[in-house]
Amino acid sequence: AYDLGRALIAQGRPTQAAEALARATAADPEWADAWYTLGVAAEDAGQPKAAAAAYAAALNLDNAHPYAALQLGDLLRKENRLEDAINAYSQHLG
Repeated sequence: AYDLGRALIAQGRPTQAAEALARATAADPEWADAWYTLGVAAEDAGQPKAAAAAYAAALNLDNAHPYAALQLGDLLRKENRLEDAINAYSQHLG
């Protein structure tokens, strides 16, 4: 499901990718990269709340995830949640 989700993102099919990646996270809820990639798909599909939740789940599993904090910060900044964005960026900078 994870590889399928990544392929669907690459094909520009984020809604289907999010569905596949949701299956991947259900099968292995401890897989931070799957949660991060689900966040990317959800964000590309225009689902910012689902994306933020997925990025947060990735960070809960791996607080040093190389991209989840950055993506979360960018998403929060776009929503004008600047204090939350700063906190996410700070986590990225570690």
